[in-house]
Amino acid sequence: MDISLSESIENKNKISPFWWLKKKETKDGLRSLRYKTGKIVLNGYVLVFSPNHPYKNRQNYVFEHRLVMEKHLGRYLTKKERIHHKNGIKSDNRIENLYLCKNNGEHLKQFHKFNSFHN
Repeated sequence: MDISLSESIENKNKISPFWWLKKKETKDGLRSLRYKTGKIVLNGYVLVFSPNHPYKNRQNYVFEHRLVMEKHLGRYLTKKERIHHKNGIKSDNRIENLYLCKNNGEHLKQFHKFNSFHN
């Protein structure tokens, strides 16, 4: 059974978030953009094609903000380390906009304050 692009868009929550990368052609040219730049944007985050990275995902992509911090530190980040975007813009991966947290707990404590009913 062949599924149209519009049907795929309607059902995208039921399948991989990379569903559109598997399409042979797309109306907006996203597939060709991926081949030209090696980058994709998912939920506002930039991912970079990096097939040799030890923490790549199943599609061989790594979050760009992690790569920027790794280059700055001169080492790979651990799986527990988290990166915070200081200005809240997920695609702004300049090193001066990134803050390294040792784990998710530190990230939540420092940057995602609970609202008033959690006093």
